Amino acid sequence: MRVAVASNAVVFVVAVAISRGALAQPPPARLAPILKDMTQQGSQFSVDELHQLGLEGLRMLLDWLFPETAKPSTLEPPSKLVLELVSQLGDDSFRLRDEAAEKLYQLGSAAHAALLNATQSSDAEVRWRAIRILRRWQIEREQDMGRYGPALAVYLSGIKDKQRLDELVTRVRLVLERSNGPPVGGRATVIAQCLNALMVPENEAFAAELKPLLEHRSPQVAMYLINMVAGYGSRNQNCPPLLLDALDCTRTEVVSAAIGAAGHLPLGDRGEE
Repeated sequence: MRVAVASNAVVFVVAVAISRGALAQPPPARLAPILKDMTQQGSQFSVDELHQLGLEGLRMLLDWLFPETAKPSTLEPPSKLVLELVSQLGDDSFRLRDEAAEKLYQLGSAAHAALLNATQSSDAEVRWRAIRILRRWQIEREQDMGRYGPALAVYLSGIKDKQRLDELVTRVRLVLERSNGPPVGGRATVIAQCLNALMVPENEAFAAELKPLLEHRSPQVAMYLINMVAGYGSRNQNCPPLLLDALDCTRTEVVSAAIGAAGHLPLGDRGEE
């Protein structure tokens, strides 16, 4: 005999959260195995498949890492298989309900639209199980993003084309523009890897697009950027142009930090100006 395990009130509250986008989407089917490899292989991550996906691959990855910068996506229409599995969430057989739930979770984005609809089902069991699957995806996304750091560094170091570098700097700028303070935790690790990729001498033109952040409404964000740039310069014994740009900043603390960092770094071979 099936037992309804979620009250209408609880389901209603969670369903409202879903409708407002509070629960994260699963990664696209093509990205899911890549993310798994990134966490398992670390600095030994094989980047070939992700590089072969070109700009699309980078966008998928950045959509996952920085969902607030992603463009609105169209939900994939549910297939007959997905609809059948959703209907089984309310089956009298506990085993069948559990198996259907696991299959829907594994289907990822292909099941997302149907599960959102299922949160409005008249069957409390179906609503509860749909919400649990959506919650699993949310928890997966909220796990420490720092676990992608080593693999991300390997991948980003291989990006040399203008299209992808444009995309990378645009996303990083958006993330920091919308921040009220410096990133923390795993998110800080991910952004640090992105900034490191943009700071290499051959990418100076792209890094220059971050200059407006030196006047960010939050002084902490501006100082964070300066410290990250200075850290890169110290590790690689060169003076990134963005550090010199900071000397023109209207914030005295930013200028002081830039002077302190740039004063002991060589300019390096700048080529003909």
